Amino acid sequence: MKILQINKFLYPKGGSETYLFQLSDALKENGIEIAFWGMQDELNIVKDQYNSFAKNINYKESGFSKKITNPISTIYSVENKKRITRILDQFNPDLVHLHNYNFQLTPSILPEIKKRGLKIIQTVHDSQMICPYHRLYNFQRNSTCTKCVTGSFINCIKINVLMVL
Repeated sequence: MKILQINKFLYPKGGSETYLFQLSDALKENGIEIAFWGMQDELNIVKDQYNSFAKNINYKESGFSKKITNPISTIYSVENKKRITRILDQFNPDLVHLHNYNFQLTPSILPEIKKRGLKIIQTVHDSQMICPYHRLYNFQRNSTCTKCVTGSFINCIKINVLMVL
């Protein structure tokens, strides 16, 4: 069996990367072939065997023009859609395991995976998928907030932006 592990960071940055690499080691010990896809970075502990890694995007160090285009580039990336096809075609995995692909890698990669009929597993490492504010917390009320979980993302704007104004 061949599994493609997808995560934006391919070096030990935090808990999700620690999990990614420990799981991959355990799978390899059980005879499963593993390949990785994520962003290029000099800190990566895995090689870009298929010349397919996404270009590195560091939102903290982005200039003004990049910050204006970031909202679009966090949703869809034509470049990443092309890049993931390289590893999918060359490695030909049986399964794709998604970790943190939001923002830098973008959901644009999903149709390429689906088009090939590949099975997908996703480990959700944090609350970004259900809370745009990332915290599931209302600081104005000093309490947990789950309004985006059971309602609309517009609640995040109402609670965290409009209350500040």
